[in-house]
Amino acid sequence: MKYVLAFISGVFITLGGIGTVYAEPSTVITTLQELQDIKMNPDGHYVLGNDIEAAETRLWNYNGDGTYAGFEPIADFTGTLDGNGYSIRNLYINRGDEAHVGLFRSVRSGGKIQNLALENAYVKGYGAVGALWGYASFIGGVSNVFVTGTVIGDPTQSSVGGVAGYTSWGEGSNAIRDVYANVSVQAGSNVGGAFGKIQRTELIHVYSMGRVTATGKVGGAVGHMNTGPGLSTLTGVYWNKDTSGVESSPYGVPLSDEDSKNASSFAGFDFSDVWTMDEEEGYPILKTQQSKPPQAENVPPVTGVEITQKEGGVLVQWSDDGEDYETLVYRDGNRVATVDGFSYYDRDIKEEGNYIYQVFRQNALRYQSVPEQAMIAVEDITPPSYPENIHFTEKEGKLRITWSNPTEEDFDRVELYRGESLLLSGQATTYEETSPGHGVTVDYAIKTVDKKDNHSEPLLFSYTTKIREEVPFSVVKTHDSLSFGVDVTRYPGAHMMEVVREGNVVHKGDSFTYEDREVKPDHVYAYAFTLYDREGSVLTRFGHEDRTLKAPASSHDGSVVPEGNPIETRNETGMVKREQGIVQDAEAERSEEKRVDNRDEGSDAEQATEDEGLTDQKKSDKGQEAKVHEEEGSFPVAMVVTGGLLLLFGGGALFIWTRKPWK
Repeated sequence: MKYVLAFISGVFITLGGIGTVYAEPSTVITTLQELQDIKMNPDGHYVLGNDIEAAETRLWNYNGDGTYAGFEPIADFTGTLDGNGYSIRNLYINRGDEAHVGLFRSVRSGGKIQNLALENAYVKGYGAVGALWGYASFIGGVSNVFVTGTVIGDPTQSSVGGVAGYTSWGEGSNAIRDVYANVSVQAGSNVGGAFGKIQRTELIHVYSMGRVTATGKVGGAVGHMNTGPGLSTLTGVYWNKDTSGVESSPYGVPLSDEDSKNASSFAGFDFSDVWTMDEEEGYPILKTQQSKPPQAENVPPVTGVEITQKEGGVLVQWSDDGEDYETLVYRDGNRVATVDGFSYYDRDIKEEGNYIYQVFRQNALRYQSVPEQAMIAVEDITPPSYPENIHFTEKEGKLRITWSNPTEEDFDRVELYRGESLLLSGQATTYEETSPGHGVTVDYAIKTVDKKDNHSEPLLFSYTTKIREEVPFSVVKTHDSLSFGVDVTRYPGAHMMEVVREGNVVHKGDSFTYEDREVKPDHVYAYAFTLYDREGSVLTRFGHEDRTLKAPASSHDGSVVPEGNPIETRNETGMVKREQGIVQDAEAERSEEKRVDNRDEGSDAEQATEDEGLTDQKKSDKGQEAKVHEEEGSFPVAMVVTGGLLLLFGGGALFIWTRKPWK
């Protein structure tokens, strides 16, 4: 709350206009709760700082039977309330078993109200009921008051009016003047469109046009009053007999609907400063209300509200009728959501039972509609238990998941997800898909759903596919390079290969062979291989078990081959060794066949001996060593094979034989 402390020439300045000076500073009311809190200090001085939206009072003070009592009437008000031209909108009071019901339960001993509007109020009580007050005695004066809405009293009770129920001792300087009422009123007896029953009270310039229904005494403006010298008096009190349904009454002047739109029909009304003829409807209205901005007009309520139980919660939906408003959703009197669309899914339902939902509209200035209300009985909000025995199997490029479904009677289905993608929905216990590759981790989630559509929280699990144990490539080693070739027939979608040596990328492209010439003899290197498809997705990796390869020395065949690798090596003579079951190099085989085919068919026994010695040398794999042959009656011959030449030393002579023409 705020206090008005600035006084200028006998008036005080408020947030929205100028009002009357009181003996004490006034408390500025800007919220609904501050309005309700006046009950804590009913003899204070108050002024509205803005319009007050009170639609949420429909959800105040729950009765326990699906209904709400709403705003609590302020009792024994003896202070002052200046509306400052502002409105209290959509006030809701539902207290059908209580007497003296209104915004103020009672106004006593000088209580004063002025410059105030109650728009679209709903007030229900037992007896002595009115929108502004239920009971008043010795009031301090009421002026410039505007009221619209509905007031209901018990059909067996009396003193019920659109503005006030029962009023006494309000005359002279404390009279009630300049009051507009368009309220639907119904009760038993002494029922009036503006005032139920008055005693020793003076009414000046009142217009009422709401429908009035009663089982007893009824008046278009005043239900009943005591008349005579020193008693109640009426000056300029009118009602619309066509809209009220009350043709005649001894209290006030009836006007037809046509006459009600003629300012000359209202004798004594101040149409210069207080009253004016409404430009749209044509009836007299207080000037403070005609100046209201368009946003202050009634906000239409939502339509087509439907409530259903869904997925362990409650789905609230309403019609899209083209209205551009914010929507407020309440559950059991508590706001649970502010929505721009036309539905709200309430997931915060923790137990079974009855729930009441209310849906409001609200415009940019926070004016609210009357709420639409619906109740739902929520049953069985417990989802099924989780699946058990989740198991993975890899076979022939497929990944299979199996599990056991819950055994509850209301179990309906499982939902299996990979990321955000729904893979399966049903009662199956198996799912199979193409394996994502070797050494790849895949994340899954599975939910269970019952026949009430209650969903369990997702059960998260993951699986890492096995690493391929065999190496799908071959390696050829020489003294200064390592050459790799990948068997891509195992990966039909392969489009690119990446080779990493010692953490550095040494090759990435669409070639599936690579020769690494940056190796050093007698060094060990670690490699990792990755195959990608055309979209750049990984098909497979051989990175979890990097292959360590050793480059051969340049002067001898000292290659070290890791066990299990399909590796071929060449010695410096180009001869291919068969190691660990790898087929001999095809090129070397063809070379050997050609050498044999080109052999001179007319060579002598000495040439044949030389060829036989060469064959023995290959079989023993000692081509760098000399062999000495001695036969009876012959001279010693030394034979050396080097660089493709055959040198024979014997009898002091040197013989040279080569596979190619000598130059």
